Amino acid sequence: MKNKLFIITVVLALVPFMGCDPLEEELNDTLTPSAFFNTEAEFDAGMVTVYNQMLEFMDWHNWIVTNHSDEFTIFTHPSGFNNDRHRRTDTHELRSTDRSTQFPLPRFWSVIFEGIANINSMITAFEGAPDDSTFKANYLAQARTVRAYFYLKGMELYGDMPIVTTAAPVPGEPLPSRNPMSEVFQFIETELLESIPDLPSGRPDNLIEISQESARAILSKLYLNAEVFTGTARWEDCLEQCEAILNAPGYGMAPNYFDMFKVDNANLTPEEFIVFSQPIPGVSNRGIIHNRTHVPEFFLDRFGVIPHPAWNGPAVTPKFYENYDPDDLRKTEGFLEGPLISVQTGEVLTDGNGVEIDHTVEFYLRPDLIPEDRRDEITNLYNGVRSIKWEVDVNAVNNLAANGFAHIRYSDIMLQKAEILIRLNGPNGTSDDLVNQIRARAFEPDKPLAGVTLEQIYWERGFELWGETHRRNDQMRFNTLHLEDSFHPERPTFTNILPIPEDQILANPNFAQNPGY
Repeated sequence: MKNKLFIITVVLALVPFMGCDPLEEELNDTLTPSAFFNTEAEFDAGMVTVYNQMLEFMDWHNWIVTNHSDEFTIFTHPSGFNNDRHRRTDTHELRSTDRSTQFPLPRFWSVIFEGIANINSMITAFEGAPDDSTFKANYLAQARTVRAYFYLKGMELYGDMPIVTTAAPVPGEPLPSRNPMSEVFQFIETELLESIPDLPSGRPDNLIEISQESARAILSKLYLNAEVFTGTARWEDCLEQCEAILNAPGYGMAPNYFDMFKVDNANLTPEEFIVFSQPIPGVSNRGIIHNRTHVPEFFLDRFGVIPHPAWNGPAVTPKFYENYDPDDLRKTEGFLEGPLISVQTGEVLTDGNGVEIDHTVEFYLRPDLIPEDRRDEITNLYNGVRSIKWEVDVNAVNNLAANGFAHIRYSDIMLQKAEILIRLNGPNGTSDDLVNQIRARAFEPDKPLAGVTLEQIYWERGFELWGETHRRNDQMRFNTLHLEDSFHPERPTFTNILPIPEDQILANPNFAQNPGY
């Protein structure tokens, strides 16, 4: 695989808003977009800053938001884990007044809008390149596609979004208001449809690059939840995008499920990753967070020394875990359940106080919630089934694990197509075939399904895509996000959309709070 983006270690300074007085002497050595963006290498240097923004979605902010779904919880930590803020995500009790700059509301809002602002800067710079540039249209399409993805992520979380296409407020112009989701939906759709013709089709030489299939995959996600966003379903439009992706050259299902989550997962053949991020040596300061958050506190014995701390979580929620087929390899090989056995001695590991480490299905969100008559039985710190889906990078420095992260995978598109065909036609052979191709990779021997229903699609998506940040959106589409779950009673549906951070409302009086908060 070519790595032309990975070798760039100097990031282009953003220059699009540098102005000059027309009466001043012209300086021939001034760096401007038209002077810089002429070669493919120069455009590549600019795109590094765009792709670097995507790495924020590999970090723990995305897992915290996924924590709002039914698939996992970040519930405990030796130090109490951040004063209950994670628990309020589990229980759908997030507050607009949660002002920590770290999580979950203010930080993810800033991830979205800092990303959009930085991408806007680069789009402006690309637009200033000579019109006859061979590369201009392609790189503008790449950047606009990534920006559309950021808008989709923001709309999924916060609902109405301000549509901003400049990097900074224009002096004298009013601060932006939040556009209705229907307008944000149309903006994202237009950006993607206009970008697709200027993107290459098929597996790119460098997997982090945006292809036509990348844009179509983001568009399919938009259409898949169109009824949630706008009140009008767009099943046929989603199906059209799915079929274009499934018929594109170079893509397919990886033969082994867990190969997709290994440290060297950028080298899969055929290529299952359609929208993909990977740390860029010398440029990135973010890597996949699973190396820290998903490694249990005393799991290090399994790997030897890991050059960063382990955070003891998160854990899969009991109801979700119990819905797996007991023969599903995605369960038996992807999670750690039961006593933690030392690979060195073969004995059950204990902590410094001699307490045996036993990852039970049952656990509580906080130690003080454990019934008094069971507190000798349940330690809580070590309870909860842990994920070992992502290979731990023993050579990682801090959080810069080398595992790439698939934002959207080929099997996700297969499941989308299967779901839509059922919604349009009822259970059918094509949907059965698509689902069973995916299940064949997860069962030995095969356990095919017949007459697959929407309920089965809902759970197959959960089992296949656990921890990959799709579950909350699926639950919104299936109208289950607010229902009673492992850690919360049935909640009002307004809690499906997160509150706008109060600091943002105080800074911009044009922002109104989401209903119910």
